[in-house]
Amino acid sequence: MNPRGPNLRLSLVLPSLHVFGGAERVLSRLANHWSRAGWLVEMVTFDDGSEPPAFPLDPAIRRRALNVGGDTHSVAQAIVSNWRIWTSLRLALRENRPDAVISFLSRTNARTLLASLGTGIPIVVSDRMDPVSFDEPNRSGGWFAACSIPWPRGSSYRRIHKP
Repeated sequence: MNPRGPNLRLSLVLPSLHVFGGAERVLSRLANHWSRAGWLVEMVTFDDGSEPPAFPLDPAIRRRALNVGGDTHSVAQAIVSNWRIWTSLRLALRENRPDAVISFLSRTNARTLLASLGTGIPIVVSDRMDPVSFDEPNRSGGWFAACSIPWPRGSSYRRIHKP
């Protein structure tokens, strides 16, 4: 039983909300459903939040843009960028104190799992991908290995792909 009663507190994590993609659509629909059911929903994104969401969100849903996204052009930049993402996301989760976190997309899932280490917060990760495009050298880089390391940390994990 949740000590907060029916008002579960959820943090939903995506890189951004302004893209008209499947993950954004599904997570927005889930957020709207839970918000209308009285749950306290926070959408956490890595972008700056300057663009409106691609899909409508219930006005009660809180948006938190961490402003830590962006392209990197070297290993050093990638390390610094990921450190900023992990620490900012960890702080956001500590401040929101969610009953659970739901994350979509491979890189976001890995970042969320790493940022939540030691918090005790249940994490649900969902990964829908086309394995052909994910295996392209320029798209996957070291992320395929990085994404598979923290998976056992997730409270629930679902990888859906078409062979």
